[in-house]
Amino acid sequence: MSLASGPPQLEKYVNAIRVFSGPLEEIKLAVRPYTEKQYTDDTMTVSQIPIFAQLREDGPKCSPNSGRSSPSSSPQRRELWRPEDSEDTSTDSRRERATSPGGKARATRDPSLVVAFICKLHPKKGNFLVAQAKDLGLPVGTAAIGPLIAALKDGKSVTYEGREIHPEEVCTPTDPGPAFIVVECPSEEFVQPICINQQLSR
Repeated sequence: MSLASGPPQLEKYVNAIRVFSGPLEEIKLAVRPYTEKQYTDDTMTVSQIPIFAQLREDGPKCSPNSGRSSPSSSPQRRELWRPEDSEDTSTDSRRERATSPGGKARATRDPSLVVAFICKLHPKKGNFLVAQAKDLGLPVGTAAIGPLIAALKDGKSVTYEGREIHPEEVCTPTDPGPAFIVVECPSEEFVQPICINQQLSR
């Protein structure tokens, strides 16, 4: 099963695109909300970091008679953020008030929230050094070497014919695995929250 992670309304988005994508209907896709902090699979561990910004109410100034907005105002900001949206922050209702041309309610994203992702690949075991193992008398090339290699690459010492052999003697160091961050910064209001977030700055 595939797993999608992200901000609120992601599940509604996934359900919506199923209508237009025939093959997607056959894919088992589950949505994990951003409130679930961590997900781990065979490749990596992904941590979700919600970033909240305090948006400025710098919308267009209208004169009483004109009823028109200033040309310099952002149409995207007008669509995504309205003063009346702040009346109810406990539910998703404020993000579902917008109405599509067909008269059906449509969900709009919360403009004060983005979700960042910290992706950490699992450590990679070191390589087994055949030449060094032979020099230490390990049974390289026989069936007996398999369990010894597995233990040594797991960081465990082994004893063979009365001699204790440590992993660092016959294996290269474990690669701790790279980490990368996926961050969305849709407006300048998110710059400071992203920079001061303790989880992102570790």
